[in-house]
Amino acid sequence: MITTTDRPSRRSEAEKAEVFAEYIDRTEPYFAKILEDGDRPWFGSDEERRAMFDQRFERPAPPAGMAPIVSVKAYSADDWELAG
Repeated sequence: MITTTDRPSRRSEAEKAEVFAEYIDRTEPYFAKILEDGDRPWFGSDEERRAMFDQRFERPAPPAGMAPIVSVKAYSADDWELAG
């Protein structure tokens, strides 16, 4: 799981749990149908499903060496060099 300390999720743990519970309710018929048809869902366990779901709320750190971009407006439209 990707975790970063420099950009934590804006959702609290309670909010994440609530959103996950809504996701479970919303997708239960879909996964029940998969099992009914004799196939397996993409997740192996409830813990794995939760871990994959929680990754959606983690913002990865930017790549090393990436120049900070304040705004696209800061670049010249002709040659994509910084305007200035």
